Amino acid sequence: PVYLHPSTVKVLREYLRLYRFREGPLFRSDSNHCRGGRLTTKSVREIIKRTFHTLQIDGSAHGFRHYFITKLIKSYKGELLTVSKYSRHRSIQMLEVYNDEVIRQEDLPRYYSVFKDIRI
Repeated sequence: PVYLHPSTVKVLREYLRLYRFREGPLFRSDSNHCRGGRLTTKSVREIIKRTFHTLQIDGSAHGFRHYFITKLIKSYKGELLTVSKYSRHRSIQMLEVYNDEVIRQEDLPRYYSVFKDIRI
């Protein structure tokens, strides 16, 4: 299952009501080639890219995923098994890479303080 925030569920219900979808893909293509079919990964990336550009956000679909997972790791204090259930990563090893970066960022002030007495 995919766990959605209650506000996301509210928006999706309105979307379903508005478009009157009863079955089939939730997000459908408008292209002439596969109208009504599932959106491709490439199409989703393009939609996100255009939306970010319009909002003047420097980012990508993968960057958004990275942000989401990093926030979960911080909130769950490195409980990678729990985070893996929400992130749908197949391996804990990938989450360890994210966790290492979180730890490194949190440790930087201490790292810098080690050298504060050195004058150049």
